[in-house]
Amino acid sequence: MSAGLATGRFCAQVDLRQRPSSSVWIDSRQHDEAAAREAWVAALGDAAHFAESLQGAFAAVVWDAAAERLVLVRDRFGEKPLYWTRTPDGIAFASEIKMLRAAGMVPDASVSPEAVDAYLSFTYIPAPSTIHQKVQKVPAGHCIIFNVRAGVAVAPESLRYFTLPDRSRQRATPADMLERLSEGLRRRLPASGPIAAFLSGGLDSSLVVALLAREGFRRLPVFSAGFADERLDESEHALRIARLVEAEHHLIRLTDVDPDLVGRVIFHLDEPMADAACIPTWLLSQEASRAAPVIFTGDAADALLVGDHWFRRMHRLDHLERLPRLARALLPTRKLRHLAALADLPPAARYLRIRQKWTPAERAAIYAPDFRRRLDATAADASYLAAPVEWKRGGSVEAAVRLDSIHGLPEDLLMKSDKMASAHGVECRSPFLEAAFAHWAGRIPIHQLLVRGRGKHLLRKAAEAILPRDLIYRRKQGFQTPVARWLKGPLRALVEAAFEPVFVRQQGIFDPAALALLRKRFEDAAPSPALAGQVWQIVCLQTWWRQIF
Repeated sequence: MSAGLATGRFCAQVDLRQRPSSSVWIDSRQHDEAAAREAWVAALGDAAHFAESLQGAFAAVVWDAAAERLVLVRDRFGEKPLYWTRTPDGIAFASEIKMLRAAGMVPDASVSPEAVDAYLSFTYIPAPSTIHQKVQKVPAGHCIIFNVRAGVAVAPESLRYFTLPDRSRQRATPADMLERLSEGLRRRLPASGPIAAFLSGGLDSSLVVALLAREGFRRLPVFSAGFADERLDESEHALRIARLVEAEHHLIRLTDVDPDLVGRVIFHLDEPMADAACIPTWLLSQEASRAAPVIFTGDAADALLVGDHWFRRMHRLDHLERLPRLARALLPTRKLRHLAALADLPPAARYLRIRQKWTPAERAAIYAPDFRRRLDATAADASYLAAPVEWKRGGSVEAAVRLDSIHGLPEDLLMKSDKMASAHGVECRSPFLEAAFAHWAGRIPIHQLLVRGRGKHLLRKAAEAILPRDLIYRRKQGFQTPVARWLKGPLRALVEAAFEPVFVRQQGIFDPAALALLRKRFEDAAPSPALAGQVWQIVCLQTWWRQIF
């Protein structure tokens, strides 16, 4: 059984009882099945060698009949997802969970309590877990190998073929950064056909668009999202860059959203995921699909070049831990004192506290008693920290970057981009994720990237050659959405459905009284971004649940 979409998505099952002939499946615009088959033959059946020979974004599956083994491969940073499950006949796999369900490969779609707990903790579900107990996803940069004995696939071997390199002491220059990034961009250009770009108005996407202009792309279609709230709106900066490089600017103004749009977004995400930026990404992908099949972005610059706020907080904690406890209590701001309270924790525990949206105690407090008894409350944290990352006091930023490249980057940022783009038949590409560039950037010493508490220092210095300084050094805004206003306004019906006591009681995950209290806190006051984010997580989970069950 098989199915697919125009973007190369696939769904298939290898029936191990019938000893099928060798086959190859691949979801990639840069490789077709014939090229993937040739790469497998050239690699002499070595899974890691095969994976390393493929470039760009891909998910690939090879059934090697001669060796009687099934190999599932996901690209280095997880730009393409890949799911699998055991069936009575063999192994089924697909680019999307919904394809497995539609093909009847997941007759038992029971939800994993540990996955729910991980979702509340991180807003997404880290690999290899999925929301379904009997479906797993291949982690980024991994091969999953099933050897077959007497028509049965034995326990799979998980092989990590890619990891960020160790930091070196070699000094990189801004000119190096610009040249390496330009090379990465050229390698990610399609052989033919039109391209477009997302342009937020921030440093990363502006630099990518400027580099495309240097490569000769004039009148390049670029797409930006604008918001009525001036605190969130960067469209003025995007328009300025578009004019500077003579690009064709398209602005999508988000005033309000409706429940139907949110429902479509959640359906295409496949499993609960609470990144509200999915909504503008959906609309941008929809509009850009009319211009080109390949969309360039600035994705992953923050993750790989130490730009995200949690890296800066970890860096600050490396310094705060050297202060005596009494001195920490006398720090000048409440924000600093709150952060300093984490200084005595081990570095890994600090990172969890910074990244988690609900603490373990907060999550336990909203669960129904029966659900709480079925849940291993330590599993989410333990699974997240099981990655091969070395935590060191006084040098925890490097470990945080590595861990984020394993979890947050593939399962949140890149999952969002791929799912929203693929729903409209387009593919996102970022030069920051090109293999040679990422390997080079991964070796840059942290002190060259994080300077005076500000990340991406070397990238900013490189950008000075082609972008206005005021844009490069203006305060980072990020791609934020007015979630609280949406939930209290046009999405109120989704909130009411998500928190409806009879539904909550029948579902069996949450304590109806605890959810009612959470909603009351949200409704009664001007909510903090953290509180609005928690309500949004509940709404996303409950909306997905109603769609599936």
